[in-house]
Amino acid sequence: MMYTVTTHLVEERTGLSFADFLEDRFFRPLGMASTNLQPQRARNRGLGDRIATGYSWKKEQRDYRRFQTPDCPEAQGAGSIITSVNDYIRWVKAMMHREGPVTESLYKGLLKPRSIEDPGEEELAPQTSFTLYAAGWEIYHNRGHAVVCHDGAVAGFGSTHFFLPEFQFGAVISGNSDTAVPVVTIMARELIDLVLQVPHTERPDWNSIEWTSWEKDDNPSETELRQKLCPDVREPQPQQLPLSAYVGRYRNLGYYELTVKAKNDQLFVDATDRSFGFVLTFDHVGGQSKYIARLEDYLDGYEVLVPAEFVLENGKAVKLGLGLEEEMEDLVWFARVKKGSDA
Repeated sequence: MMYTVTTHLVEERTGLSFADFLEDRFFRPLGMASTNLQPQRARNRGLGDRIATGYSWKKEQRDYRRFQTPDCPEAQGAGSIITSVNDYIRWVKAMMHREGPVTESLYKGLLKPRSIEDPGEEELAPQTSFTLYAAGWEIYHNRGHAVVCHDGAVAGFGSTHFFLPEFQFGAVISGNSDTAVPVVTIMARELIDLVLQVPHTERPDWNSIEWTSWEKDDNPSETELRQKLCPDVREPQPQQLPLSAYVGRYRNLGYYELTVKAKNDQLFVDATDRSFGFVLTFDHVGGQSKYIARLEDYLDGYEVLVPAEFVLENGKAVKLGLGLEEEMEDLVWFARVKKGSDA
């Protein structure tokens, strides 16, 4: 979300759209002719037939779900750059050699560590350090050598780009499926071992390590969520309040608006009208206020369970809280919008 805020500041300061700013300051000077912000801009320039289709494996159907990536204007600072590896390596090269728009001052500013990405990390990759977060770049050390990198993952796609300043070696790797995420990471790890000339007998089994990490499910189970929401409830309690008591519009300044409806005797939210769209289906747990919400990504169909809670006043919902940020202990709260109000 803060990436998007930053792009707003750029637009206000320069008087340019963020897409035009990137093109004027970075893409054109670096000769990145196949690179655009947002898929539709690429299509408008005749590059539509080169945009890869995203794939997501559906285990139950034993088949891939196929889709085109939509524009994501709300997340424009965090991604949505449509490019090729041949184009994007120009950006990595410019960083390594401080070429074109990348001055020495900019280089130092971008790579200045600002925080530890995960201070509580207990399972570091073999021979690596904690990861430090800079300005859009991550920095860690492998066997004492700095690696500057950034990974990317959206529904149906995974990528990474990195460079080793000491060795002046960099790479861009991308793939068009959900499982491209571990694959590109494995390739990057193995390339780094090659550059560092790690003897074969000392190289970790990156294939096993990354796939094990990828397949590990850290999402809470339905039972775990139910116990967290209502410790004394062993089985879901019946819904007694009419669903009409919850139906309505709810708003949060950062996450905008959700409209709760009744569908198939359940509370339901259709939020497919935005970047990273999703739908929510609510299962009542207890107290007429505690729910487990099934959040399904509308592109790849991936489902996660999140805690949900309504605040009731006089038998009517006035607030909705959702566990949309796993790093936050508290819920993200949406206030009910009064009828006839746009505020």
